[in-house]
Amino acid sequence: MLFNIKKATQALCILLIKEGGRMNYMKAIKELYIADREALGQWGNTITGDSHVSMKHGPVLSNILDLINNGGDPKISPYWKQHISAPENYKISVLSGGNCESDELSQREIKLLGIIQERFAEQDEWKMVDYCHQNLKEWEDPSGSSLPITPEKILKALGKSENEINQIIEKIETVDHAKKLLIAE
Repeated sequence: MLFNIKKATQALCILLIKEGGRMNYMKAIKELYIADREALGQWGNTITGDSHVSMKHGPVLSNILDLINNGGDPKISPYWKQHISAPENYKISVLSGGNCESDELSQREIKLLGIIQERFAEQDEWKMVDYCHQNLKEWEDPSGSSLPITPEKILKALGKSENEINQIIEKIETVDHAKKLLIAE
């Protein structure tokens, strides 16, 4: 899958706005991971296109974590820097007056993000970690490092058959190839 920074930023903005504009970034990453996971299972593609990894505190979206850790360095992504604050006391906020574009997201993606936020609204970051460790079968303890979580691993944990997994992976590869061709033009 190809990471779409604009789409990922918009998805994170939606989660933050629904949480009052500010959220612990570990919780935000967990909610966004779960939204990606559910989108993959339902539609055969994630919302963000990000790479997923197992880390000590559960699954993480790799590029999103890098953006948060780099404090929204404008050299990395001016779009991110416009919309997401650098972390302060382990929290990130929506910038731009609490407004965020959503033109990269479909209505069903926006709806899914709202469902995920509502489902975990009362959970703090540590309850989210516990939830991920106990319920997301694709996560495995990386023993102080990180381990990739492939789409196949997520789909298997969601109970998809080998045939379904192969069809979804083939679709992802076809879509990614088409996107690469469009970007190259």
